[in-house]
Amino acid sequence: MKNKRGQMLIGLFLAVLIAVILFGVIVGFLNDNSISQNVVTAEDITIASSTGDTANSRVQDVSWFGNTTNQGTIGADVNFTTAGIITVDPDLWSDQDYQINYSYLPSSYVSNSNARTIVSLIPLILATVIIAALGVFTIMRN
Repeated sequence: MKNKRGQMLIGLFLAVLIAVILFGVIVGFLNDNSISQNVVTAEDITIASSTGDTANSRVQDVSWFGNTTNQGTIGADVNFTTAGIITVDPDLWSDQDYQINYSYLPSSYVSNSNARTIVSLIPLILATVIIAALGVFTIMRN
């Protein structure tokens, strides 16, 4: 009987150890990639024939476009698509390098709001399991 209890303690200890290690990895991944937008500031963009491409697709918002002398009006003389294609008014903007600030969704972003809520609860559920396992470990040890 005592040997079986020792095996259970070792197994439980290893499970908690693995869960604690994975907890940091999971939380970091979820916060960085799945439930938040990324913001890019001062990315260099080359305009040729009144169009240019951002480094990232799934663009959600462009907050600034221009250079040291000119600033574009988003929606009027500077437009964007969610694919990251920037178009400018050729009468106001020449073909050259500019800078752009924008936000985009990473490729692993969870677009469904219900699913995003569930995904954000995963660290809480995992923490609860770790605490419960530690409680069982403590009870079994005594």
